[in-house]
Amino acid sequence: MKAIIITSLISFLALINLQEPLSKIASVKAPANAEKKSKDAIISYEKANFKRVAVNGLKNIYKVGGVLIGFEDFEHLVDYNSTLEDHRDRALGEVEEILAAGTNDKADILTLNGTRYLILKRNKGDEYFYYFMSEDKNKKGIKGRIEFKKKDLAHGETVLQDFLKGIKFK
Repeated sequence: MKAIIITSLISFLALINLQEPLSKIASVKAPANAEKKSKDAIISYEKANFKRVAVNGLKNIYKVGGVLIGFEDFEHLVDYNSTLEDHRDRALGEVEEILAAGTNDKADILTLNGTRYLILKRNKGDEYFYYFMSEDKNKKGIKGRIEFKKKDLAHGETVLQDFLKGIKFK
């Protein structure tokens, strides 16, 4: 009987260790108090609460209170010389599109744990959509999106900051 229990425990622990990491290029912690949701649950939540879908389609998606955050690794397969500043300028330079969409846009580049991140903040009405992207580390990085309502603005900012602070590139 003891052998069966020990074997079962070892098998369970091995199974836990075989789970795919959230990122292959960095150590990433899921946001505090995050709920990993199924794709169908995320689609339903977005459709019920937002006019626009922002995080659906990303590899890792979590719900933290009224905030959705999704992220995934990215890799440039060819020489890619575009900087975060280039991405920022290109995103903010699309004035006609921004005006037509009726959104307010802002972009920041900040450094956390020695890694620079582009944060593009866009809001329309009471909905906030942020896009984030790390600088390349050997042609690889992490990108994602976060969405929330105006009432969750402070919480959304905290979720994003805490998440980005928790990323440690390998």
